[in-house]
Amino acid sequence: MKRLFKIGLFAAILVTFTGTLHAEEGLEEVWYNERTTDGSEYGRAVAATPDGGYVVAGQTSANLPNQSVRGFTDGFVTKYNSSGKIEWQKLYGTEGNDELWDIIPTSDGGYLAAGYTLVTRDTTHGDGFLVKIDANGNEEWQYKTSYTSFDIFHKVVELDDGTYLATGEGSSKVNIVKVDKNGNLVSENYHNIEDGSANNFSDSTITTRGTVLIAGSLDGASAAPGRVVFVVEVDKSGNVLSSKLYPSATRNFANFTSISATSDGGFIYSAVEIKINAEGVRTDYSVVVKCDSNGDVEWESEYEGFSIHDTFVNTNGYVYVARAGTFPDYGAKVITANLDGTHKATYDVLNSEGKEVYGSAVKSSDGSYILSWTMNGEEFAMKFKITSEEDTIVIPPVDGNQGQNYNQNQESNQTQNGINTANSGSNTTSSNAIAPATGDTTNVVLFMSLALLSVLTINKLIEKKY
Repeated sequence: MKRLFKIGLFAAILVTFTGTLHAEEGLEEVWYNERTTDGSEYGRAVAATPDGGYVVAGQTSANLPNQSVRGFTDGFVTKYNSSGKIEWQKLYGTEGNDELWDIIPTSDGGYLAAGYTLVTRDTTHGDGFLVKIDANGNEEWQYKTSYTSFDIFHKVVELDDGTYLATGEGSSKVNIVKVDKNGNLVSENYHNIEDGSANNFSDSTITTRGTVLIAGSLDGASAAPGRVVFVVEVDKSGNVLSSKLYPSATRNFANFTSISATSDGGFIYSAVEIKINAEGVRTDYSVVVKCDSNGDVEWESEYEGFSIHDTFVNTNGYVYVARAGTFPDYGAKVITANLDGTHKATYDVLNSEGKEVYGSAVKSSDGSYILSWTMNGEEFAMKFKITSEEDTIVIPPVDGNQGQNYNQNQESNQTQNGINTANSGSNTTSSNAIAPATGDTTNVVLFMSLALLSVLTINKLIEKKY
């Protein structure tokens, strides 16, 4: 009987460690929140906060309780707690028209928002605008450029020395301004990209080298006719280190949307082409391009019917947040991809039901994502996680052929979702089905060893007892 008990125990442990730890990739909603506005409030940027909440920045023409808009529009910041509920909302601006396009948490516990201000509603002169606030939304200082051109700050980053680098466009050039922690000007630089006109600039990112990549769209460059993507690398003082153009051989990707630094010293960027057919139907095409540390293209993936707005880097691949559909019936989508750019899965997270959508997404320090979008008088936010096969150790069945056949059956049952991804020049059709995770030999040996060790230990206890 003792031997039968031992054999049965070993079998039970083996079964426990075989197949029950299998996990597929999926999207897990942590919370969802929505609220109704008066229709004039547009959130343009979102940032995760250290307390697990988030802040949204944008512009509004509506007064808030005990706060009045000073111009035609003011910038606003709304702070939400970790459950997605409002803690405070405040207005910021000048006597002109103000908009906030970016916001970041700062190392002192507060926030810095960036955008622009207009002297009057119909003026062609605008100033880049920064506003620093504390953890409770109280304004600490403002900074404005004072040029004769139209300047916009699209993005701002905090450097490791506590200073801030704001980037945007001005006089059809890249505007790079550095201020200290008190809002005093340290340096400023206008960078002219070849002979083209910089426009639709919208993103920047800090590299593993500590430099800053600034990216956007460029018109009229003689070296690359049409509209192309540019990427400029600057040092911590805002001095230009390199500048490169990325024309497309097959499409005119008119609107740059996002850039993210990768752990290998390179980066990925996304851009969108808009096409309208003879019947007036609009179709968006997005491309995601991976470049190495020298800025040379490694691969690109194309997505028909998607407008990718944000790109994020994970240890086992990439996450894209996109708008999909046709005007005005847009929806928000989350797309995951492998490290080589091939498509993994697409998730529906919002149907806009005939309303135009604006917004952005951010990755939190805990690895989750916060998506905040505004839709014609409604604001919604969602926090979600991507559960990955890399997060759970998987032990295949005892018969290795069973696992192989299961994977093949899953692949044969996948359904087409209309996304074409190109990797190293080859086109493949990806599917919306999620393939099961595959095991790692090291993990198998580890858990089998643990199972055997457990059996031997329990056997010793049984022998002592009997």
